[in-house]
Amino acid sequence: MEENRVSVGARLQQVMDERNLRAVDLHDLIKPLCKKYGINISKSQLSQYINDFNEPGQRRLFILAQALDVNEAWLLGFDVARERKPLAATADERAQEFMSLFSALTEDQQITIIQAMKGIAAGK
Repeated sequence: MEENRVSVGARLQQVMDERNLRAVDLHDLIKPLCKKYGINISKSQLSQYINDFNEPGQRRLFILAQALDVNEAWLLGFDVARERKPLAATADERAQEFMSLFSALTEDQQITIIQAMKGIAAGK
């Protein structure tokens, strides 16, 4: 599935071009969210993401997607709707979003998510 996806850098560049943003502008957009969630994204890291030298982890991807108001799975390069879904989505929409995000995780991350879900379902 990953062979068919667009790079994060290409998606970041697409949004930046459409909105006439420079890397420094994007960095300014993410600063408040980084502070809110206690996550640091340096200018150097952001440049690496934009230029496809590195790909952001889940927490940094969340910050970038939220700052740009785009779907995380779309930002990861998957062929899904670009628009961010409101939290009050239907069960089918949540399941579809879950599958998009889940498929982007490593096998170890997927196992961790499944174990966490089992724990929640068991009432732990």
